[in-house]
Amino acid sequence: MNQFKKKRISFQLLLVLNIFIFFTSCSDGAKILAFFPFSAYSHINMIKVMVKPLLDRGHEIDLVSFYPLNIKHKGYSDIDISACSPVLKNSITLSKSLVADIDLMQDMFNKYGHELMDAVLKSPQLRKLKNSTKKYDLILRHILLSDPLEIYSHIFGAPSIGMITSVNLPWSSDLVGIPDNPAYIATFNSPHGEIMSFSERAINTIIYTFQKYEYWKVQKRFTELIWKYFGRNMPRVEELLEKTSLILCNSHYTIHQSRSMPPNFIEIGGVHIPEENNFTLPKHLQLGVDSSKEGIIYFSFGSTVKSTIFNRKILSTMFEALGKQPHKVFWKGEKEDILDDLKIPDNIIFEPWMPQLNMLCNPNTKLFIAHGGLFGVQEAIYCGIPILGIPFFADQASNIQFLVEKNVARLIYVEDIAEGNKFEEYIETLLKPQYKQNAENLSKLFRDRPMSPIKTAIYWIEYVIKYNGAPHLKSSVTKLYWYQYYLLDVIGVFLIIFAFINFILYLICKQLIKLVLNLEYIYYVCNCTKKKIKFG
Repeated sequence: MNQFKKKRISFQLLLVLNIFIFFTSCSDGAKILAFFPFSAYSHINMIKVMVKPLLDRGHEIDLVSFYPLNIKHKGYSDIDISACSPVLKNSITLSKSLVADIDLMQDMFNKYGHELMDAVLKSPQLRKLKNSTKKYDLILRHILLSDPLEIYSHIFGAPSIGMITSVNLPWSSDLVGIPDNPAYIATFNSPHGEIMSFSERAINTIIYTFQKYEYWKVQKRFTELIWKYFGRNMPRVEELLEKTSLILCNSHYTIHQSRSMPPNFIEIGGVHIPEENNFTLPKHLQLGVDSSKEGIIYFSFGSTVKSTIFNRKILSTMFEALGKQPHKVFWKGEKEDILDDLKIPDNIIFEPWMPQLNMLCNPNTKLFIAHGGLFGVQEAIYCGIPILGIPFFADQASNIQFLVEKNVARLIYVEDIAEGNKFEEYIETLLKPQYKQNAENLSKLFRDRPMSPIKTAIYWIEYVIKYNGAPHLKSSVTKLYWYQYYLLDVIGVFLIIFAFINFILYLICKQLIKLVLNLEYIYYVCNCTKKKIKFG
């Protein structure tokens, strides 16, 4: 009886302790305001996977985005801004590659920078947020061209973490002091990888310089937007960005390249890939995949570019090449978008939607034909699948080129598909066993980390909250002006000193020459005088 009472008391104490721990963890939870104000659907994947783990750890999240997650949790709320600008989902049609296109880059800075931020800031949701009495402990901001939103870090007095859904951007390097040398680092929207010839380094440098210049121009306009909506007593954008505590970047050195990084720049490439997944497919897809004895080829251009955009000649070339393969081809797209008079091979199966990661990680998948978006590239490498890349814009060509250099991919521009047999040759090449082996080896490197990408992201988010912005992580280089960073002021002083010394030496030499000339003249006069006296 006494033993029963002791067990009952122990159980009650354990229950009280668990309840105490639960409420204590909830009370320690932070209030997080997250901004993902970009209208392309795929970008939301980076924050999407972080929401549930953060909520499970007792944090509260308000997410500002074009794509509400509709998560049913008392600590979560969507701030839907989709009405302020058209969304980009299966809506872009292109007839040629726009990689390194100057006009596209200018359009990106204007349309997806200044114009989009203007629309977002004047939306009713953000106007209401400006006057909110709610207190936030952290701001998460999708870094692309959303600098004006850093004003909310200032308003709420909260530290800020930047999130990059691509590789590092030329203008985000300055936020944490990352060395960004275009001699060996392929810049965003560059068609190159890590290994560059002289001409490629020259082109890469031109693109890098142009992007930095365009960003500098739009940054001035961002300050005007802040003053327009928040008053001229607010700091300039440059001052606001100095407070960025840390950057979480969707890159990884195994896929891209090894480079010097400060402690507050954290690579979490592949964070959107679930830690646990049985890779099951819908029944009709599973039956189709299993029925292909030689394996399958998966064809997709993601959520932004329509995969049926090609003209008649390009589609005919692709259909002819794919039709020769013994593999079934699962093509993400609408069959109705194909011209009626074009013959579609029997082995091509069109599907409007497929679970991409599950398709790629299926043992029967042999090749991925894609546009080179980073999320899809990471999924293919995670699953150990070679890639045939057909890039269109942004970092797509560079993403593929890095893998070409690692012998797990081939790259072809859309305008080159109909010329010769290169498209068919690349398919045949990538289906060889050594490319599958190379992809599997790279997959092992990509997966092998001390912590999973999602655990790494959560750790650093909580670290910044815990240490109130973690200022000890920041490099002092972020406090330098650009001319100080490149030592132009020091070089300038050295040049002035060098010029001054040379000028003094010049004056001394000039006087010495005069003195020597005068002595020679005196000597000459004296000599002549002696001769006259002697022979006079």
